[in-house]
Amino acid sequence: MAMCSPDELIDLENHWGTAYDLAFHRGEWLASRKDTHETLTASSAEGLREAIRRDYHRSPVPRDL
Repeated sequence: MAMCSPDELIDLENHWGTAYDLAFHRGEWLASRKDTHETLTASSAEGLREAIRRDYHRSPVPRDL
């Protein structure tokens, strides 16, 4: 099972926390858009970071939600 480093979660929060709700649950990294609540998943923090970048590039999340 994947492990969650607190530093990795903090780093994701610092960069993406205004646009996505971030979590690590049962071995999966999760990011839920704050506008549509669509959820992205990955098996690693870096995988989630890349998924967020692609998602945000496709459709930016308003930062004032």
